[in-house]
Amino acid sequence: MIGADVADLAQRARNWCSALETACARTTAAFAVEEGESAVGGGSLPGETLPTRLLAVTVPDPELTARALRTAAAPVVCRIQRDTLLFDPRTVLPAQEETLLAMLAAAVNATATPDPGDAPRSRHG
Repeated sequence: MIGADVADLAQRARNWCSALETACARTTAAFAVEEGESAVGGGSLPGETLPTRLLAVTVPDPELTARALRTAAAPVVCRIQRDTLLFDPRTVLPAQEETLLAMLAAAVNATATPDPGDAPRSRHG
């Protein structure tokens, strides 16, 4: 994954964004693609990063949603930055995407506020 192309990572993040907008359309959650950095490694390359694109998920209570993800049937760990959940496609193998999206949709649908207008919001980058 260290050699993954940023354009491919951006496309994967956009695909995730679209899938989650549909799966979580009845909530106030917002999904976007943002620029970010992936940590390359600990002991071998401390402090080194690579550019990436991140799926950013905005929910009313990011700590609650992150806890639901960590305790899911297939646990998911994410970063929380600026009250936003961040997911890096560089850290997810293609074979893991379906499980990630299912766990994320379940957590968001269980913890995010229902949207009275049922209109999904997007900021695809």
